[in-house]
Amino acid sequence: MDDLKARLEQLRERTRNARKERGLLDDPPEPFIELPLSYVLLDELEKFYKITAQYAAVLVSGGMVPVDTSKFEQYAEVAGLLRGSKSRSLSSIGSSTLHIITTMERLNTGNCDDLSLEIRVLNLRLRSYHRKNFEDKSCLDGAKQLKDDRVALDHALKEAREHYETIKHLY
Repeated sequence: MDDLKARLEQLRERTRNARKERGLLDDPPEPFIELPLSYVLLDELEKFYKITAQYAAVLVSGGMVPVDTSKFEQYAEVAGLLRGSKSRSLSSIGSSTLHIITTMERLNTGNCDDLSLEIRVLNLRLRSYHRKNFEDKSCLDGAKQLKDDRVALDHALKEAREHYETIKHLY
């Protein structure tokens, strides 16, 4: 157990050092997206993940299809917000979504050293979307209530976007 704790601390230190090298603070911003809104944002990414799964299948079969990633700007915004979720699992899906878009951009330009590795990483990030592993009934109920109350949802999204704009450079 002590070995695991030591390895975890080493990983944290490497992460902090990598952030410093990029000119960032030691730690990312504190999570700020409440769970009900996080689940609403997750629902917004469902179509993106279906598209990406088809894209990955084409890549695995040996095809290379350029993708107009500018069409994914709305998903990138949602993913950026989701990255700020108070749920680590949901936050990780937000980060994975942003990485998927970056990977697609790299593949479009042919700017990748190992196509096989890029495809494996893409598929790994796609697996992060499987919701059944972390859905919480009370949060899902809260998300449904939020979706049903358009005024409350718009207000929550507005506040989240405003806060995100002040901290997004810290990720």
